[in-house]
Amino acid sequence: MIQNKDDKFFYPGGNWISSLKTLIENDHNIILGIFSWGDEEIIFEDNNGTKYYQFKKKQTSKFKNYYKNWRHEIESEHQMEKLLYAVQDFQPNVIHIFGTESIFGNIAKYTTIPVVIHLQGLINPCLNAWKFPGFKIISLLKSSNWIYFIKGVGLFHDYFRFKNMAQRELEIYKSCNNFMGRTHWDKAVTKLYSPAANYYHCDEVIRDCFYQQKWKITPREKFILSSTINENIFKGLDLILKSAILLKRNTTVNFEWNIYGINSNSEYARFVEKIVGEYFYTNHVVLKGTVTSEHLLDGLLHSNLFVHCSYIDNSPNSICEAQLIGLPVISTNTGGISSLIHDEIDGFLVPSNEPHILASKIIDLVNDTDKLLKISKNSFEIAHKRHNKDKIKKNIFEIYSTIINNV
Repeated sequence: MIQNKDDKFFYPGGNWISSLKTLIENDHNIILGIFSWGDEEIIFEDNNGTKYYQFKKKQTSKFKNYYKNWRHEIESEHQMEKLLYAVQDFQPNVIHIFGTESIFGNIAKYTTIPVVIHLQGLINPCLNAWKFPGFKIISLLKSSNWIYFIKGVGLFHDYFRFKNMAQRELEIYKSCNNFMGRTHWDKAVTKLYSPAANYYHCDEVIRDCFYQQKWKITPREKFILSSTINENIFKGLDLILKSAILLKRNTTVNFEWNIYGINSNSEYARFVEKIVGEYFYTNHVVLKGTVTSEHLLDGLLHSNLFVHCSYIDNSPNSICEAQLIGLPVISTNTGGISSLIHDEIDGFLVPSNEPHILASKIIDLVNDTDKLLKISKNSFEIAHKRHNKDKIKKNIFEIYSTIINNV
């Protein structure tokens, strides 16, 4: 059984959950159950034998929601009850949960059916990296959207909610016996928090369109840098702005740095501008907002470099997507990223929070076509082996079989 943590029944972004569903749809021996949230409650089975459980979240009054938000509450047991209903109805041989971020990771406490948790981001290490250098709570408050603030949402409240999620993650590690990961980092963290648990290596399936295109180096008037990040403060948007400032002030490089996933009106962007004391738009950084996978792919194909600046990360799909098309990647060397990138072989690693080294590396590569082509070739080949769908499908069901046989 695969639990879908997205609020839309059919997730248009094509994340790992939907990618796995696509993989196993073609195997009629596999019975799959998918759990998700929606606007109404629906249970149905499609022609492939996949059973869908869409449940409606419990409705509360607006002011009660504000109260809960200000208490920084996370998901309630009511949501676990919905998942348990699906489990009891479906009776799967194994329950596959995505991430330690939600309450569903605790399901092992409520069922005898074996559970495996597919590790994504890890909350406790991310909490440790939350307050990047220069972080000031007063600047965060000044940058807050005051409507969000009053409602108990936004970056300020996210921090305290994240702390509660970190505490729950420790409980999840204690209650679950099986974890599925793919980096030296998530394995180390798992062994630290749950030394007796079984750890299984399984690489990830990437969105379909990224398997189908290949980057080519093309002369352009501007040197185009691209990054994909979300609204979490530890994702390094400040490092991007600091590096762009250094490039603008100290070089004659005609560059543009496109940021996908953040728009110019976001709290995060305003907060970073207050901390750094400069604006994105005056330093050739363009905040593109959320885009479709096809739009992102097109942007990457027309870029010269992909840059990942996070202060902590496991195995970001954004790096894997860039490598799959052969776009050279520079990334901070943090978390599990060195399991994806081998420095100067299939990408470039730089220290975390070092805009000078990052800017210098970018300058070195602007005119080094030979090195870019070498990295492109290596990353393309390595990524296609790592993210091979048939290999991953085989691996997943070997893991399921091992877990079931160990019960």
